[in-house]
Amino acid sequence: MALIILSKPLWIYDFRRIRKNPLTYILLAIAFVLPVLTMSMLYGLLLFAVEGDVSLIPAGAAANYAQSFSLLNNVGLMMIIFISLIVAQDFSQFTVRNKIIAGYSRTKIYFNVLIVNLVLALGTTFINSSSTYLTALLFQGFQNPEFWEVFKFGLIGYSSVMMLFAFNTLLVVNFKKATGPLL
Repeated sequence: MALIILSKPLWIYDFRRIRKNPLTYILLAIAFVLPVLTMSMLYGLLLFAVEGDVSLIPAGAAANYAQSFSLLNNVGLMMIIFISLIVAQDFSQFTVRNKIIAGYSRTKIYFNVLIVNLVLALGTTFINSSSTYLTALLFQGFQNPEFWEVFKFGLIGYSSVMMLFAFNTLLVVNFKKATGPLL
């Protein structure tokens, strides 16, 4: 039995487990719907305030795209909470103990959890930032900002999200609960 488990990479099993977790789908749905609703309300109110003149709207699509990487917005806070809960489920359901019994080292288990969390965080961030950017472009009439400006914001945003969730994963694995890192 242990030879069968060790024949496949460990992250394949964790991605299957995350795929079956309803928290994953709730997080991805929130990451798409909430920015669309927020941008729609923002631009709807701004268009009403400036009486339909799009050129008077101060914030551009690139600025909204840059703000979508902030973990202080609603989607960012939900990402921290949901991903911490998903990692903490490993410890509450004795998944880590079963992996150790199967012969995996603690470092391999940690790096596996790190890879799965970073992929989930990057996927959620990509959905969030893309829906924010496309909705802002839609309301501004697809006036394209300079590509390098958007690329720069994306590069900085994705790297900061990766660093923050790597640190969050380290805290969750050390505390073995979601309450410590969330505080």
